[in-house]
Amino acid sequence: MYSAKAVALAKYKATGQAQTITRVAANYYLSAANQAFLDSIKAGAIAGWKKYGILPSLTAAQAILESGWGKSSLAANYHNLFGIKGSYNGQSVSLPTNEYYGYWTTIYDYFRVYPNNSASVEDHGLFLTQNSRYHNLIGVTNAATATTLIRQDGYATAPSYSSQLLNIINSYGLTAWDQIAFSGGSVSTSTGSSSSSSSTASGSTYTVQSGDTLSAIANKYATTAANLASKNNLSNPNLIYVGQVLNVATTTSSSNTGSTTTVGNTKYYTVQSGDTLSAIARTYNTTAATLASKNNLANANLIYVGQKLIVSSSAATSTNTNSNSTTSSKYYTVQSGDTLSAIARTFNTTTASIASKNNISNANLIYVGQKLLVSGSTATANSTASQTSSSTYYTVKSGDTLSAIASKYNTTAANLASKNSISNANLIYVGQKLVVGGSTAKVTTTAKTTSSSNTYTVKSGDSLYSIAAAHGTTVQALASKNGISNTSLIYVGQKISF
Repeated sequence: MYSAKAVALAKYKATGQAQTITRVAANYYLSAANQAFLDSIKAGAIAGWKKYGILPSLTAAQAILESGWGKSSLAANYHNLFGIKGSYNGQSVSLPTNEYYGYWTTIYDYFRVYPNNSASVEDHGLFLTQNSRYHNLIGVTNAATATTLIRQDGYATAPSYSSQLLNIINSYGLTAWDQIAFSGGSVSTSTGSSSSSSSTASGSTYTVQSGDTLSAIANKYATTAANLASKNNLSNPNLIYVGQVLNVATTTSSSNTGSTTTVGNTKYYTVQSGDTLSAIARTYNTTAATLASKNNLANANLIYVGQKLIVSSSAATSTNTNSNSTTSSKYYTVQSGDTLSAIARTFNTTTASIASKNNISNANLIYVGQKLLVSGSTATANSTASQTSSSTYYTVKSGDTLSAIASKYNTTAANLASKNSISNANLIYVGQKLVVGGSTAKVTTTAKTTSSSNTYTVKSGDSLYSIAAAHGTTVQALASKNGISNTSLIYVGQKISF
């Protein structure tokens, strides 16, 4: 109590603005700002239990610890509440981070960038369920067990990570969120308060609370922000106010059953309330990128109820999996949100092995559409591929991207850019004719060479961590062998010995 009052008093003296302290449990108090932060993630955390089986109290505690109550630079500027690395819909930012390798060190790494906090909470559950190392967390109902497992699974390197999470859960009564999720109850404005949703004769309504967003409310009721905006005649989905009563009743089924029709050799799916392109793609064993390409969707996040989508056809040239085999070698096409370490785990190999097979000097730098050799023979240095047969062309349509076209023709965006003399892979235009196969260009793959003395020359963008990962060693080992006292300071042209 004293600490909360002291913080509020200090802020009042600094700003002259009155501060509110809210009681959440018998012996615990929250500032108004921290209460607002909890309110902003509560709906998503509780919905995550039903959707992903991830304990809400764990989600909330991680958000608090990783983001400093939403005030860290990563959270405040990029809405990344959980410190998840990689990229989100192709968006990422490189920032310094403290890592523990038997000792603390600072490295630079890439972190996901989100459009809002709700997207970060949603992606947290998806991230944990998509990575096999965290599968033991799914369905765990005990907070102490969940906090122990996530540290053991390698989410964070800090030795005290589990105890910090559990202390947050206990301090702020977050297991009350778990009980709401277990009982299938609705979201309330603060721990222990009554439900804010109600039933009316015409269906279900929800009263907007402090910290709510339309997307978070939509996620809670298994629908979309666009659908709620339509139901409630909202011209701007970003403008809702506390106390506003929203109609959240679902009048159509969100199930995929019965919404598929077949015309000739083409199968169509009619979009239902609550659908997302990624969920539809999983139902039909394909990818969101493939569906976007088949249906000329410029923005994979914008689909609408009643829209008919092509989900399969005999004329399709793309496959339903991101990996494909060529003779004895297997390739994987990088998707949005992928990291080299996650791909390595999927194919039961190591980051260093994939980096070596694909001549990757910086294991943190991969791009959407990149084709990676994940098993089989290592790429041959200085090999040249060319064809003398007639060329195959593709005409760019509305919504196309070079990476989506590359995926369709089992190649890479870089290869298409080279074949067609494209200097900026993000700039293609409707009606443009692209060579997608044929003899118009030679593709040269240059492999990284290592001298007999086992040294590596630092390149722009490298970090000691990425070099260590690419060569199957540790930051500590490289620092010791090369007399490096500050592992964050290496320079272009520096030779690193192994």
